[in-house]
Amino acid sequence: MHAPPSLHELQRAFAASLIEGDAPMLTPWVAARGIDPQARLRIYRNAGYAIHVEALEAVFPAVRALIGEESFDGLATRYTARRGSDGGNLQHFGRDFAAFLGAQPELAGYAWLVDVAQLEWLRQEALLAAEHPVADIEALLRALDEVPAERLHLPLQPHVRVLQAAVPALDLWTWARDPQGDAPDPRGAPQSVLLWRHATQIVMQPVTPDAARFLQALREGRLLAEALGADADPARLPALLQPVFEHALLAASTVHAADTTAPEALS
Repeated sequence: MHAPPSLHELQRAFAASLIEGDAPMLTPWVAARGIDPQARLRIYRNAGYAIHVEALEAVFPAVRALIGEESFDGLATRYTARRGSDGGNLQHFGRDFAAFLGAQPELAGYAWLVDVAQLEWLRQEALLAAEHPVADIEALLRALDEVPAERLHLPLQPHVRVLQAAVPALDLWTWARDPQGDAPDPRGAPQSVLLWRHATQIVMQPVTPDAARFLQALREGRLLAEALGADADPARLPALLQPVFEHALLAASTVHAADTTAPEALS
């Protein structure tokens, strides 16, 4: 007779059964009590799926509205079965759901859905991100005058996000959340979107493609000259930074200089 598995082995087998549905090693050690062990495991597995699907519904309400409840639940269940959760915090579950939707054959004619899903996931990231003290604007303006762009680093708030969509993702999201009038044409003009958190609310604002590229570069930690690009006109900088100033999206930090050991403080 085989020795009974350890508690750790049973826990791993049970976790695998919730995702994969196959637990031959575990079945002999499940108390029947009037229910077939495999049926008992299916109950747990279905309950686990339901919890994960509900988590996706909370994060992707616009996607759900656009494709319908039944279609969304089927896709969310399939995603859960394939992806599983790599942590106990379901607020982080669904980070690659947009990519998953883009890979589904039945959604081949709905490529625009990927950008809407990505917008919703960026909203979730912005909601959960940290917030740093706001930079001192006067110090920033001095730095812009005194520090070369090749040495200047402007850190954005951790909750700032940028979407460079190929479709009118913001219009589609807005209509899905409040379907008044005709639905936007997914083949319409692309939209770039700036997202940030104000108190407990997520704010979204359309920006130009140039502004989106610039702000994304700042998000990635690039120096100001890199964010502007080799062909960019420095005279455009005030317009590119306008939403950063207007909504206090610059974090208190330092002006990083690539070749100095004494950066100027912005906070």
